[in-house]
Amino acid sequence: MSQRTSGFCPTKEESFWLGAETKPDYYCCDSGSDDIGPGPLGSDTCVSPFAWQKHDLELMLLAARKQGFP
Repeated sequence: MSQRTSGFCPTKEESFWLGAETKPDYYCCDSGSDDIGPGPLGSDTCVSPFAWQKHDLELMLLAARKQGFP
């Protein structure tokens, strides 16, 4: 993914899988920055692309299944 915006990007897979190898007790994520500026807030638009959100959730769900999480 080459598209980048200031302060936002999808999870880097190599780093994620290195962390997953430590077998954490859970996977979680936050909803991003609360300092996105007046434009997106006023226009009620999402700042991070849906594809990035889907990418990150897919990584976490795959890792959780691999570890046998319900």
